[in-house]
Amino acid sequence: MGLFSDSTRIQWTHFGRKHRLNFSKEEVEYMDLFEAMMKKIYNERPEFDGLVAYNDHNNRQVWKIFNF
Repeated sequence: MGLFSDSTRIQWTHFGRKHRLNFSKEEVEYMDLFEAMMKKIYNERPEFDGLVAYNDHNNRQVWKIFNF
C-alpha cells in the first residue's frame, strides 16, 4: 500500500483496539461507502452494536446509532 495506491484505508478504534478497513477503488467510486464500511465492521466484529462516534470539526465527540 504505497503513496499512489488504488485503495483507501480508514482507521477504526473499537474499545482501544485499532482496526484498518481497506476499500478498493471500485468500492469508493461505485458503492455506498458507509454501507460498505458497516459490512466490513460487522465482518471484523460480529458483535458490533451499531453505535458509531466521531470527532466533529470542533473536536467534540458525536454519537450515532445505526441499525442494520
